[in-house]
Amino acid sequence: MYVVIQVEINVLDNNDNQPQFGAVNASYSVTVREDVPPGTVLLTLSASDADVGANDEIQFSFAERTSRDLATRFEVRPDTGEIITIGSLDHEVQPLYRLYVVASDKPEVEEPLKMRSSSSVASTLSPTTNRK
Repeated sequence: MYVVIQVEINVLDNNDNQPQFGAVNASYSVTVREDVPPGTVLLTLSASDADVGANDEIQFSFAERTSRDLATRFEVRPDTGEIITIGSLDHEVQPLYRLYVVASDKPEVEEPLKMRSSSSVASTLSPTTNRK
């Protein structure tokens, strides 16, 4: 005599893929007026991750090499990848801002491995802005 039992083994996805921006070495250039109001979305970045479930969730942030001063002018929304203005822009003071954005796996308490991918974003102000 014997008895048979069915055993199912679920294999979980390992967080083994890093987020990727749409293009390798992605770079964007945006031209904005210097009188653009705070809260204006300048660009929405997108990235994907080949992992599944919670491992494919991505967050965006400024890379360490982005000037701290830019954090008073721009913000990157972690969940959407939107780059928005939060401060005033003045073409005569600074005609070019260069931001570096990182797409990384959302941190998981149980997951020690965090994958990252980065992209540079250049935002250029129009030289003919705010003229009367």
